[in-house]
Amino acid sequence: MADKDFGKILIIDDESSILFSLSSLLGRQKYICDTAESGAAGLKLFQQNQGCYDIVITDFLMPGIDGMQVLKTIKQQRPETYVIMLTAHGNTENAVAAMKEGAYDYIAKPYENEKIKITVKQAFERINLERENIFLKNQLSCE
Repeated sequence: MADKDFGKILIIDDESSILFSLSSLLGRQKYICDTAESGAAGLKLFQQNQGCYDIVITDFLMPGIDGMQVLKTIKQQRPETYVIMLTAHGNTENAVAAMKEGAYDYIAKPYENEKIKITVKQAFERINLERENIFLKNQLSCE
């Protein structure tokens, strides 16, 4: 379940049906989701809400700014944001390139709802552990 301090997801895909299905699926899991129908619109939302999104789920292949550029830009601006790549054109080369650029995971379309839910849940568990670790380190340094 999403915590009030985290749980915000930005979904970027040029297919409105994917945006609707993912935001509905994750919304039922109590995550707060914003959507964008292009890489450019997604990056604009990300920049307007700097520091707000814990996870970005982006399509790999989109017209204009593609998912790889979205990934690179987000990792430059806010490295702690987890980026999950979706693609209907999955191949090992693209997956490896995305992971090298800092993607958290790479999921092929058509995706299974359970796979999305598990991947997002695991990402938030890692985010929570990282935040707890930082908090505890700060507590120790203050003693």
